[in-house]
Amino acid sequence: MELKSQNSSKFMREQTAAVGTDLYHAPEYGKQKMYDSEKADVFTVGILVFLLRQPIPPFHPYFGGLKVITDEGASEKWWAHKECAQFAGADGLKKLINCLWALTPEKRPTFRELQAAMAGDKEILQAFPGLGWLSGPLSGPLEYVREVRARRPNLSLKCTGVVEALALYNRGFDSADVAFQSANSSGSGKLLAEELTEKLKQRNAAITAESVADLMNRYMTKECQQMTLEQYRVMAKAWEFGGRPIVHDVGKMNSRHFAWTPRQSSTSLQDEIKQFTEAVSKAFKSAGYGVEAVDSSVDAKNYENSTAFTVSMGSHLCRLRVSTFTLEDKLLVQSRRLWGSSVEELLMLQQMNNDLVEIWGARAPPPNSLAHP
Repeated sequence: MELKSQNSSKFMREQTAAVGTDLYHAPEYGKQKMYDSEKADVFTVGILVFLLRQPIPPFHPYFGGLKVITDEGASEKWWAHKECAQFAGADGLKKLINCLWALTPEKRPTFRELQAAMAGDKEILQAFPGLGWLSGPLSGPLEYVREVRARRPNLSLKCTGVVEALALYNRGFDSADVAFQSANSSGSGKLLAEELTEKLKQRNAAITAESVADLMNRYMTKECQQMTLEQYRVMAKAWEFGGRPIVHDVGKMNSRHFAWTPRQSSTSLQDEIKQFTEAVSKAFKSAGYGVEAVDSSVDAKNYENSTAFTVSMGSHLCRLRVSTFTLEDKLLVQSRRLWGSSVEELLMLQQMNNDLVEIWGARAPPPNSLAHP
């Protein structure tokens, strides 16, 4: 959009007004009452590109200000400043910046021409040879993340939604190995950030390859550009229960206990806990939740007659680790949330409690050694 015009209307004066931060201004700032605002913005884009690699104001008076600019941009002597050491070996990038920094506005490309250069337009690249860097190969997400971290070690890249999407994705498979193979569309045995991104975007369309690469980067060595199966297993295990926003204080400190009085019968306590466990399982199933028996060794270390199983709401909404055992002559149900929100957790337990009261009878106060739910 070119706004250069001899029109002296109030609208044109306002739309082409020379405003902004001094260190980001084009050289023509203040020299013309009417000036091409797009070409001035292109000059500022050159400054922003410079700042991506070296976060210092390039036209600070300390470096000579805008007086150093010619129609070829900044000179090699200017680029030789020790503060520009980050650009050593980046000749293509320097040529791009110099092209955007042409002193004469008419010699700078427009934004449309920049887009055309990115698409490899031969005529534009012939007219502006300095834009050749834009038509070159793009860095992969992992390479990009590592370069950004190397140059800006204090930068925090947020992975909003990525860990939750990864956890949900992995839960759709029997193992991390199968999830890895499904994501590895190339079948190479090495997973690219782009491949995993395609799978995770099915869970959250806002996820980007850069955020996925940032997460993968934590589990890969510096020389790796692709993730191995073993590294994927470690990453999947680390985020097995999703991210902190949806799962907080998982485990024993988040356990909830419900107590029932044993029935007055001639059966042994072992038989009664077995019947009680079947009643608890039936209560969850009647509420529409999936129940799957698991190894109870973790819970059995503290209590005798312990039986454990997982209870799931849907495929991915919420999952509980439920144990039944005896303590102080009472029958106990212990629940710990593995993933999902506490809202779904309490809904599941409330429905279990209502059905179990009908099946087994009224609840009893919990033992003194356990906190109230």
